[in-house]
Amino acid sequence: MPAHKRLIWFSLLCLFPVTAFSQGKTGIGGVVQDRQGHPIPNVHVHLKQDRAGTITDINGMFFLPTPSHDTVDIVFSSVGFKPVIRKIYVRPETTQEVTIVLTPSINPIREVQIQATQHEEGTMRKVDIKDLNTLPTPTGSLESLIKTLPGVNSQNELSSQYSVRGGNFDENLVYINDIEIYRPFLVRSGQQEGLSIINPDLVENVSFSAGGFAARYGDRMSSVLDIAYRTPGSFKGTVSASLLGATAHLEGISRDRKFTYLAGARFKSNSYLLNTLETEGEYRPRFGDMQTLLTYKINKKVSLEGLGNISLNRYHFIPASRKTSFGTVQDAIALYVYYEGQEKDAFDTYLGALTLNYYPFPKMRMKWIASAFSTLEEENYDIHGYYSLNALDKQLGSETFGDSIMNIGIGSFLNHARNHLHGNIYSLRYMGSYNPGHHYLQWGVTAKVEQFNDRIRAWMLRDSAGYSLPYDGEKVNLFHSTIASNLMNSRRLTGFIEDQRTWRMDSVVLQLQGGVRFNYWSFSRQLVVSPRLLFTYRPTPRSAWSYHLAVGMYDQPPLYKEARHLDGSINPGIKAQRSWHLVAGTDHRFRAWNRPFLWTAEAYYKGMYNLIPYFLENVRIDYVGENIARGSAYGLDLKINGEFVKGVDSWASLSFMHACEDVTGDSFTGHDGQIRFPGCYPRPTDQLINFGLSFQDYFPNNPSFRMHLALFYSTGLPVRPPNTERYDLFFRMPAYQRVDLGFSKDFVKTKTGENEKLSRHIRSMRIGLDIFNLFGNNNVSSYMWVNTVNNLSHETGWYAVPNYLTGRRVNIKLVIGF
Repeated sequence: MPAHKRLIWFSLLCLFPVTAFSQGKTGIGGVVQDRQGHPIPNVHVHLKQDRAGTITDINGMFFLPTPSHDTVDIVFSSVGFKPVIRKIYVRPETTQEVTIVLTPSINPIREVQIQATQHEEGTMRKVDIKDLNTLPTPTGSLESLIKTLPGVNSQNELSSQYSVRGGNFDENLVYINDIEIYRPFLVRSGQQEGLSIINPDLVENVSFSAGGFAARYGDRMSSVLDIAYRTPGSFKGTVSASLLGATAHLEGISRDRKFTYLAGARFKSNSYLLNTLETEGEYRPRFGDMQTLLTYKINKKVSLEGLGNISLNRYHFIPASRKTSFGTVQDAIALYVYYEGQEKDAFDTYLGALTLNYYPFPKMRMKWIASAFSTLEEENYDIHGYYSLNALDKQLGSETFGDSIMNIGIGSFLNHARNHLHGNIYSLRYMGSYNPGHHYLQWGVTAKVEQFNDRIRAWMLRDSAGYSLPYDGEKVNLFHSTIASNLMNSRRLTGFIEDQRTWRMDSVVLQLQGGVRFNYWSFSRQLVVSPRLLFTYRPTPRSAWSYHLAVGMYDQPPLYKEARHLDGSINPGIKAQRSWHLVAGTDHRFRAWNRPFLWTAEAYYKGMYNLIPYFLENVRIDYVGENIARGSAYGLDLKINGEFVKGVDSWASLSFMHACEDVTGDSFTGHDGQIRFPGCYPRPTDQLINFGLSFQDYFPNNPSFRMHLALFYSTGLPVRPPNTERYDLFFRMPAYQRVDLGFSKDFVKTKTGENEKLSRHIRSMRIGLDIFNLFGNNNVSSYMWVNTVNNLSHETGWYAVPNYLTGRRVNIKLVIGF
C-alpha cells in the first residue's frame, strides 16, 4: 500500500469509536467553561439541598457523587459568574457527562469591551458560529456564513467557494488545525461540487481575514480562513436529517481525561434543488464524507493529534430537454434543446494528518505536523444536443403572445470529455511559539512534495444549419479541442518568522506585528520573500475606538492549474503571481437600545503584477498559463454587528470594489485599421457593490421560536465570449439577488424553561423550515453560447443563453443533540 494511503487509513482507523463505559460510580461529571470555551477552575459544584460538594480543577473538570434513579438540582457557582442550576436525571452506576457554560456577572459594557479587544483587533476577525445551524442555506456549509461578510462574494448558492476583494477562488487559504486544505481541481459547476471539507458539527473557532493577514499564513493573494476543531470535554453528539441529506457526529473523552475523539459523517444529495433548473433530466448527485479528530495526552508536556477525512463525491446526470426564454421585451427569444447522452463525474479526496504537540515550558510551544492529501478526479461525458432558436411573439393581446413565431437558427452540438487527474501533496511542518509576556514570537518551516498526473481528452463539435463551426468550406472542424497529458513532480520549501509586541504608554495602547515568509518552488526555481507588517492603535485600554494599518507582500506561486495553458500544456517558465496590500481600518464599539454593537470599516488597495489571466465559467477557472498581466483592486468594506433583537446577533455588510488588470502588449485593429491598446479591463470577479445581511428574530416572550433571514445582493460579473483572444470584450451578468428564510422551533428549551421529559435524554431538538430563494429570482450562473449561420456568406451569429441557478424550494430539517 502506498505511504500516503497508510497514513490516511491510520488517521481514520478510529473513526466513530465506540467507547465502552464500564460500571462505576454513580454521579455527574464534566467540564465548566466560559462563553469562549475556556475552562473555569475552582467552580463550586453541589446539590441544591446540600452545600457540600466539590470544585472544578485547573481544566474545569469535576465529579459529584449523586443518588441514582433520581432527578437532582445541581448548582454551579463562582465569583464573577452568574450561578447556574441544572436539573439532571441520574442513571444507576453511570457518570452523567455534562458541559456547563457560565456567564460573567460583571458590568455588561465592560464585558463587551474585553471580548472585542481579544477577538476583533487588526485584520483577523473572529466569526460567531453559534447560530450556524439555524442559517437557511442550501449547502449547509460554514462558507455560507463567510459569504455574508464584507469583501466576500459568491454568486452561486450551490457552491462553497467564494471570491474576496477581486481575487478568484484559488487565491483563498483554508486551514483546519494548522493543516492547509485543498479542494478538487476539475469541478466545473456548483451542482458537481459536493461537500466542503469543513464539517460545521466539529468546529469550535473560526477566524477570517479578507487581506493584510500575518506572515504565519501561507502564500495566497486574497484571504485566509482559519478553522479550529473542538477538543471534547464530555460525551455528546448530534444527528440531523433534511430533504437534502443527513449528518451525524459523536464526541467524547476517556475516564482518565487523556484520550478524546471527535467524529462526523455526512451525506448530501441536492437533486431536490437541481430539479428546479431549466434543464430537465435525471439528476443523481451523491456526496458523502467521514471525518475524525483524535487526541491523546501522553503527559503534561506532550500530546498527539490525528485528523482524517474521506470524501466521496459522485455526479451522474442524464439530460432530457431544456427551454430557456431570454432577451428583452423588444427582442424576446427562446431556446429549445433536446439531449442525448449522459455525464458521470467522480471527485474523491483523502486527507490524513498526525500532529505532535510539545510544551517544553509554559511560555513555549512546538508542533510537528505530517500530512498527506490525495485527490482522484474523473470527468466523463458525451452529450449530444439538438437546438432550435426562435423569436417569440411580443405583441400584447395577441393570441400567440409568448409563442414562437419565427425560427432564427437550428443546429446541434456534441460535447465529449475523458479527463482524469490524480494529485498527491505530502507535507512536513514544524511550528513554534514563545510568549514571555511583552512580545509573542512565532516561527515555522514546511517542506512539501507535490505530484500531479493529468490526462485531458476534451473536444466540442458544433453544427449550425448543416455547417460545422468554424466553417471553412473544405472540412469538418472541431469548435474546440484539448488533448494533453501532463506529469508534474515538484518540491516546495516555505517558512516564516513573526513577532508581536505591545506597548502601553500612559493611556495609549500600541501593538506592532511584523514578520517575513519565504517560498521556494523547485519547478520554477524561484524564491519569493514576503515581508508583512500590522500596526494597531487604541487611544485607551477601554476605548470604544481602535485603528489598524497593514501593509505587506502576498505572493502566490502556482500549484498546478495556474501553470497549465488553455491547450493543456504546461508552461515550464511560469512564475509566482505577486501583490502588495495596503489596508487601513477602524472598529467602533457602542451601545444602542442598551445592547452591544460593533461597527467596522476597512479601506484597501491591492497592487498586483506577474498576474496569470484567466477565464471564469460558473466555478471553473481556466488560466492562460502565462505571467502577462498586472492589475489592481481597491475598495471599501463596512459592517455593523450586534443585537438588533435582544439576545441574538445579526449583521449587515456593504462593500464597494473595483478590480482590473492589463495584459502587457495586447492590442487589436479597429474598424478604421488603426491599432488600439485596450488598457485596463475588469477582472472576472470585478463587482461594484456587494451587500449581505444575516438577521435573526424570535417570537416575543418565546425565544424557542426563531426566524433567520439571509439576504444577498451583488452587481453583475463581467462575461466574455468563448474562443476569443480579446480580453477587453465583455458584458455584465444581471445582478445576483437572493433571499433565504428559515424558521425553527426548539422543543427542549421552551418559553417556560427546559422540557424536563426531553432534557433527561437529549440536549436539544429543533425542527426547522427553510424557504430557499424566497422571491424566486432567476439568477445567472453562466451562459451557454449558441451559434447560428444565418446568411449566404456563412457568417456566424452569437447568442448568450443564460444558465439560471436554482429556484424556490422548501426544506424541512430535524436536528437532535444528545
